[in-house]
Amino acid sequence: MALRGDPPAGVENWTPVDNGFEYASQLVKFIKERYGNHFCIVVAGYPEMHSQATSKDDDIKHLKEKCDAGADVIITQLFYDTKIFIEWVKDCRAAGI
Repeated sequence: MALRGDPPAGVENWTPVDNGFEYASQLVKFIKERYGNHFCIVVAGYPEMHSQATSKDDDIKHLKEKCDAGADVIITQLFYDTKIFIEWVKDCRAAGI
């Protein structure tokens, strides 16, 4: 599972390490370039929007970047409202995911 990760406990904002990856899409791209199809790459999707996303459209744009970089599977957080999930899937498909 290729994740950017969360900030350490007690730290409000996530910052990348020197020479590290800033986004999960960069990690996915690196894995694909280095290992080809040796791994099945799973990325996170957020039907109810990532906590740091500026908009629903922006969140889906970032998910598409991960898919375009080579992600094979999207896994979502737990959700309780299936209507939100179904709408999110429609929005993802409309975005080319």
